[in-house]
Amino acid sequence: MKVLAFVLVVVLCWAPSGCGGGGNGSTGSPGVNNTASLSGNWQLTSNSTVALGATGNISASLATSGTTVTGIAHISSPCYAYITDVPLSGQIKGDGTFTVSSGSVNSQILTITGTSLGSSISNGAYSIVGGCGAGDKGTVSGYTLAALTGTYSGTISTGSGSSVSVVAHLTQSTTANSSSGFYTATGSATFIGSYCSTEGTVASSSLVLGNEFLIDVTTPGPSPSTVTMAGIFDAAAKAMTVQVYYGGVCGGSGTGTLTAQTVSSTSSLAFNGSANLVGNVISLTQDNMFNQDAAVWYNNTVDVSDGFHTTFQFQIHSPRFGSLASNGLAFVVQNTGTHAIGDAAYGGVEVGLHNLGPGIAVVFSTYNINSVEIASCGPTKSVDIGCPVAQTPSGSVVVNDGAIHSATIDYALGQLQVTLDGVLVLSTPIDIASQLTLTNGKAFVGFTAATGGGTEETDLMLWSYSSSGSAILFPQ
Repeated sequence: MKVLAFVLVVVLCWAPSGCGGGGNGSTGSPGVNNTASLSGNWQLTSNSTVALGATGNISASLATSGTTVTGIAHISSPCYAYITDVPLSGQIKGDGTFTVSSGSVNSQILTITGTSLGSSISNGAYSIVGGCGAGDKGTVSGYTLAALTGTYSGTISTGSGSSVSVVAHLTQSTTANSSSGFYTATGSATFIGSYCSTEGTVASSSLVLGNEFLIDVTTPGPSPSTVTMAGIFDAAAKAMTVQVYYGGVCGGSGTGTLTAQTVSSTSSLAFNGSANLVGNVISLTQDNMFNQDAAVWYNNTVDVSDGFHTTFQFQIHSPRFGSLASNGLAFVVQNTGTHAIGDAAYGGVEVGLHNLGPGIAVVFSTYNINSVEIASCGPTKSVDIGCPVAQTPSGSVVVNDGAIHSATIDYALGQLQVTLDGVLVLSTPIDIASQLTLTNGKAFVGFTAATGGGTEETDLMLWSYSSSGSAILFPQ
């Protein structure tokens, strides 16, 4: 972990604002915290009363068990190297007063005292005994930070008028590494406007501590690469200030801000036809019910023209009582509105698309064909499976087997790609703006399904959608 810590300090401490800068203070209101805890991810600032004007930054992960406090700190100051793991231990009383001391590092021992207010400390003070900092003392202030978890999007300016739009889905670990004190980050990211990197997986080298982050994204392809973003974030984890961006094999460096996106709840979804919510599952069609039409849409238009990334999990059961299997599921981009629904008289064959209106559909068909199709009939005609843009061979996929399937659809730089259960099944050039009339690059997105003379049960369990400035998540 010290190697990873070294990467973090090199990237962060050479950033223009310096290591540990940019905190915005406590997220909570002052007051006594009866839980008397110091647990959390802390960003602390020390101000010396001996060497006036000298400051230090302390990033620490702390845990409280009863009255015992333990943790690891990384300190940026004249007498500490940030890459050094500094162990901490101490005690906290019921009234929140605490004393925490470090182990001996280069013969110096740091002691911090104060009162925990839960998300901040009051009356903070520090002193150093021994080593380089012997005799130094002063005040300490600090605050905890919310987990860097959620969907973040924004633009990175890479110079000469060029930019890359980034959508990152991040999850910070709930506990820190017991040896280094760093939290890890996992997830994925999409890059819109980068000529060679469109998406990737957040690597295990991604770290969070205090208000600092290092996110490495491993991009696949014939020339795998790592895109790096490093910087600081605010106490509420609502904004990531990217101070260092490196585009990997794509080249380019820059800065920017990624902001947390508000995710949807079911109140943000419009249900039509047989679509309804059953527990935490969107039920589109039900078994042994003929001539059903279902559609579910996000209530607001979202950005589509500049690129998007959507992932969903679905489950289709063949009819349990012997009727013909019919007919599948479609992800649809359309401009008709949230009331859009296909014609029930023909909806089964068309997977709920017949007379829906203009759009682009990615169809997972189960009726005879058993294929994946990208369909669009242009900006003036209703989308229809009779207008295939690209299609897998008949019988190439089977999704009505009762298993939970995962699909990912990516659109970037005029290329639409469909991945099913981790396998790329379709990739074709298509210009959404020429196939569909958009308003400021936006359209409605959602799903259709239908049954005809045959039936099947079609359920949607998970759905995430992200593009520049837009994010959807179900369930919330």
